[in-house]
Amino acid sequence: MENKVLSIEELSKLQELDIKRGELVERFGILEINIQDLEIQKKQLIDELSKLKISELDLGILLQEKYGDSNINITTGEIISR
Repeated sequence: MENKVLSIEELSKLQELDIKRGELVERFGILEINIQDLEIQKKQLIDELSKLKISELDLGILLQEKYGDSNINITTGEIISR
């Protein structure tokens, strides 16, 4: 049985498609790494937000114990009793 060989044009097109497939796979890989990095950043921000909320609650309790039920002007620090 005789071996057949692609034409130069066919081989070139096939190789071009293979290169494009490889580039796409590489780009998908880079994209997935970026997504993972963003997921890590998102988790870190969620953790920071949770800590911030706890700090706000703690300070709110402390201020309420000290000044009673009141509103505070965050710009001037003025305490307005309710």
